[in-house]
Amino acid sequence: MAGRDRAAHPRSQAVDPRHLAWIGTNGYLRLEDWEFARKHELAVFTLEDVRRQGIVEVVENAVEVAGNGCAAIYVSVDFDVLDGGYIAMQGTPRFEGLTNVELLRAMDVLRRTKTGALDLVGLNPTVTMVSVTGQRFGVWLVIRFLAGSVLASP
Repeated sequence: MAGRDRAAHPRSQAVDPRHLAWIGTNGYLRLEDWEFARKHELAVFTLEDVRRQGIVEVVENAVEVAGNGCAAIYVSVDFDVLDGGYIAMQGTPRFEGLTNVELLRAMDVLRRTKTGALDLVGLNPTVTMVSVTGQRFGVWLVIRFLAGSVLASP
């Protein structure tokens, strides 16, 4: 998730890393990624953080980091963050990833924020099995994000 504010870096088209937040990092992550995160003081919320604090609190904290001083937040959801049991044929399936319900609750939080863009990555639409699980879940995430409290669980 990233906040967008080019005024903070007028000579750069890149997002200031202080406005980036990763949620749900779990298992293997390249050393270069961790070094980048540490060097640029990127907010990283691990799966363990989600388990301890809950997805709602973690997403609220990430939105605060990403949106601080920004007009809008760009959210990118990589389906590899989900537990491999929920979505078939992920690029890098993980066990003990986020649950489908946690990701849906994250959408509930995000729709109440200044999120200006949402994208979904990490699905292979050419795989038949994905059409049954991943594509439908992806559509449900977008509907949940756009439709608001009408679809939110109590």
